[in-house]
Order: sequence, then C-alpha cells, then structure tokens
Amino acid sequence: MIHWLSIVNISLSLSLSLSLSLSYGQCSTKVYVVLMRLKQWFYCG
Repeated sequence: MIHWLSIVNISLSLSLSLSLSLSYGQCSTKVYVVLMRLKQWFYCG
C-alpha cells in the first residue's frame, strides 16, 4: 500500500517538472535529453 504522502510528493514533482518544461520549453527538454544520454553512457561505459 502506497502512503498518501508519497502520492502527494510524486504529484508535486510531476507538476513542478511540467511547469518547468512549459516555462523553459525546448531548451530544458534538450538539456534533460542530454543528461539522460550522459547517464546511460556512464552506466553502460
């Protein structure tokens, strides 16, 4: 059973990331994609 605090936490972080992506648009999306690729590269390499 998931605690309701964790649900609130997840929804808060989701709304925060959504507002961030809306305000910064493509730039933050590109940065996020680059970060994800770097993470994969570090884990795989």
